[in-house]
Amino acid sequence: MDYYTKYKGFTPGPWVAGGVNVFGGTGARTTIANTTCAGSLTRDTDEKNATLIADAPILLEKCRQLESLLCSSKDYVDSVYQEACESARTGELANGAGELLDAIASAIDH
Repeated sequence: MDYYTKYKGFTPGPWVAGGVNVFGGTGARTTIANTTCAGSLTRDTDEKNATLIADAPILLEKCRQLESLLCSSKDYVDSVYQEACESARTGELANGAGELLDAIASAIDH
């Protein structure tokens, strides 16, 4: 299951903070959130919370982009590792190749 499925259907961005409120939607100013609550620390804190919530669509998109980049990087590292393994099998790598391959394998697993 795609991790991002749980976010499907949220009000599209951009969202904007207006004081303690977060507004979004196209055409109308739909209230997404109001960060004022009983026992709230300060109005300043409520406004900063609203700003953070307003950035949620941007942060979600950046997470998707980063995940895609990391997956692409992993695919590249996997291919380099496979080439190094083949070179080790054919004797094309000098001494110490085992340590290099172990390091690459460790990086792939983490």
